[in-house]
Amino acid sequence: MHQLELLVHFSFAIYVPELEEDHDATKLVLDAALGAEYLMLEVLALSARHLSTTSPDKAGWYLDLSFELQTKAIQLFNNNATQGESLQKLLFSSILGRHILVDTLVSRDLEFGQFLDRFIQGIRVHRGTRAVLDVPEWDSLINSKIGSLIEKGIDPLGFHNPTSLRPPFETLISESFRLDADGKLACDKALRMIQGALDDLESSERRTFGLRMIFVWPILLPEGFIRLLEHRVPEAIAILGRYAILLKAGRMLWQIKDAGQYLFNLVLVFLGRGWEIWVRIRAALFSDIYDEALYVQREHTGDLDAIVPPRGFEDWRHESDDEIANQVLDHPDSLDFQGRSLYFRVLRAWLLNCDDNHDECRLRQSGRWFWPTRPISVGDYPNLRLAEEPNHDRDYVVLSHCWGKPTEEERNRFCTTPQNYHPRLDGFHFDDLPKTFQDAIEVTRALGKKYLWIDALCIIQGPKDDWESEAGRMEHVFTNAYCTIAASSAGGWKDGFLQSGLWDQIDPESMECHCSFDSEVREAPLLKRAWVLQERVLSRRIIHFTAEASRGSQGHTCWECGDGIRCQQFSKLVQPICDNVFALDPHFPARLKEAEYYRSLEFIQKLFKEYSQAGLTYKSDRDTAILSLLNRISYELNTEVRYGTIRCFLGSLLLWKRTAKELTPPIDFGSRAVPLWSWMAYDGSIDFIINYHYEMGIPRDADLGFTPDGKRLNVRIWQFENCQLGENEGCNEYAVYAGNKKIGSLWFDMEDHIEFKHCVVVGAGNRGPEKTLYVLVVQEEPGRERYKRLGAGTLTDGSLLVDGYVSMRSEPGRLV
Repeated sequence: MHQLELLVHFSFAIYVPELEEDHDATKLVLDAALGAEYLMLEVLALSARHLSTTSPDKAGWYLDLSFELQTKAIQLFNNNATQGESLQKLLFSSILGRHILVDTLVSRDLEFGQFLDRFIQGIRVHRGTRAVLDVPEWDSLINSKIGSLIEKGIDPLGFHNPTSLRPPFETLISESFRLDADGKLACDKALRMIQGALDDLESSERRTFGLRMIFVWPILLPEGFIRLLEHRVPEAIAILGRYAILLKAGRMLWQIKDAGQYLFNLVLVFLGRGWEIWVRIRAALFSDIYDEALYVQREHTGDLDAIVPPRGFEDWRHESDDEIANQVLDHPDSLDFQGRSLYFRVLRAWLLNCDDNHDECRLRQSGRWFWPTRPISVGDYPNLRLAEEPNHDRDYVVLSHCWGKPTEEERNRFCTTPQNYHPRLDGFHFDDLPKTFQDAIEVTRALGKKYLWIDALCIIQGPKDDWESEAGRMEHVFTNAYCTIAASSAGGWKDGFLQSGLWDQIDPESMECHCSFDSEVREAPLLKRAWVLQERVLSRRIIHFTAEASRGSQGHTCWECGDGIRCQQFSKLVQPICDNVFALDPHFPARLKEAEYYRSLEFIQKLFKEYSQAGLTYKSDRDTAILSLLNRISYELNTEVRYGTIRCFLGSLLLWKRTAKELTPPIDFGSRAVPLWSWMAYDGSIDFIINYHYEMGIPRDADLGFTPDGKRLNVRIWQFENCQLGENEGCNEYAVYAGNKKIGSLWFDMEDHIEFKHCVVVGAGNRGPEKTLYVLVVQEEPGRERYKRLGAGTLTDGSLLVDGYVSMRSEPGRLV
């Protein structure tokens, strides 16, 4: 029975990255394995190796099983591989070589010499099995299913090949006294392949090629370079350190995980501090690995046996912000310490300090400069005007605020409309605006800036064409602003946010701070609005004007940028290591792009949960109010995003459930209908059935993926078998039983849409010690081969492989 389990697991959880995406790799391997027992045994061995990393309770058993199957596979290959099995031999060599590479990368108890010996052994085994192929067999491969790949050439498989090495790396080879001419050529080729892959990783169009090089680089290494590794030549070891950087890029893959960091640490410790320059990285790719490695090395110099990871913080704490205090209080005799002047000097100091010292927070320009359509010119008090002329040499500030519930009369009076648009180009008066807008203008002037963007004033309210045009520019408006003013404490236009108590709290004699960022900012009225979520994340720098009514506080002012969080009482807030590191990213989602796969998934799930709980005046804006943020994620992560569902996290993000007390019908989006498989289709809060703690294998793209128009999902339709649906256990959760045994739970999207017949398997994995299937409950639309989602859930205790709770046969379908 375990062979069936391993076979199904291979189909769900493992892919062959050496093959191009247009090849159905899993099907190709399994079809070939049916005619070659040695290949089938190696497929099962690799599947068992994967399960040993995902099933802690049975890791030893799966590891032994993997070794047993691999040993049999090699014996059969040596004894029985025959003429005419060219495709099987090639696939066997590829999978076996990768299996040995996995064994090397997964181990965390090896000294550097042991690691290197295993790494080289994997290369030798792969080359030995490939050497069995003779010329006639290569000719037959040209006419096989992978002929196009063979004709392109295994080397370099379409990878970018840089014409020259970047300094200082060319001198590592050219000026080496240890390398002869052949050795220099071998090192040059090895290093160029890595540099080309790293270049590809920085290109959204070629990122996949860079990831494939993780597995292909050992295969393509010149024999001369392998001999240099065997002799521990430092130049070759330094290049291996560069390969660790490439491994870091693939840390979302089960074969890799933190192997890049682990190998990097081993290399740096082996070579010593004098070699740091040769293994250092480009910060744009992996900003954390170098500092972490130096920290590990310092721990090693203290004769520690184990690598000690960098330490983090479990809760917020305050540190004295001497940098800002010294800048503001440098000439105390000349300062007015009572009131607004000191307060606004603190705000200016935050911005100037960030301008001068925070490279990460600086505006990045690619191509043309961005300028909003019609910001407000606030330079001449009390006169204002809408300025449509571009000012690319100037900065502008943007206001993030709550609209509140203005009356129709207030909307017409305060907003820019077709009726007052042209007069406002000539000018309008400060006193004609509500308090929140007046306060934003005062802050903009105090910061020394002339232009301010406020949506209610800078977007013509009424005509859809102007709103639709400006909504598409929202991402750029907030990203390119000098800073964002967040009216966190104001529930509406008339409330304002500049309270006199703000500046009265600054005491140069006492720098003690009592502010609470979580309660005063995260729980403020502003962040309860859905539109504001993307405004905060997309902003490079934010000044929060807060108040905590529950404590009778007059509020605080907090500064937020990529360097961290500061408060007006000359204090820095050190945040715990959590999703804040992504939300504070001044160029979101740059940090998300380089994070571990499951940390990225954790942030995305929390982001969508927070968004689903936020308020919208118009429910039909649910798919629009986060669109700019999703577009940014799609572009930077080079992945498809459809209706709040991100392709690289597809299985996990489809497993949402509604948590609102009242399960209302789907939102009426008019002509732009949102599919029912998306959490955006319904109003109210959501949660996810599977979270970032669990690993889950998902079906191949053909069995679970977006259709070309992105409105539907291509799926496989299964049927429930040998189980029954129980009663509602609360929160619309229904138990699933096999006899008297509970084997799962289903959460339905609507209380009056309960059906238990068809399902879509979106993933399989281990949840604790048990096997689990993750499913969507679906209903067929008669005669159309289309299905709609009814809910989602889990089936546990080996549902597919042991008890047969889901049919063994499935058929293609489309989810709408």
